[in-house]
Amino acid sequence: MATQDSDTEGRWNREVDAVRECFARRLAAWAGDMLELRRRGMQQFRWSSANPAECAAKPSPSQADGSIVPMNRAA
Repeated sequence: MATQDSDTEGRWNREVDAVRECFARRLAAWAGDMLELRRRGMQQFRWSSANPAECAAKPSPSQADGSIVPMNRAA
């Protein structure tokens, strides 16, 4: 019985360590994103309201529209 408890505890410890590593990676990525936003001066939200009349008057872009640039050319 003690061996089974020890195995279970060891498995839990490995899972907790894996979750901690995942959290640390996610936190590092978030911190890097925040630093890049600060460098670009974009740390404040800039919400703008859409004008419903403009939305109704302009059709949404489609694949045939030349204003859409595929990601490989946009990057």
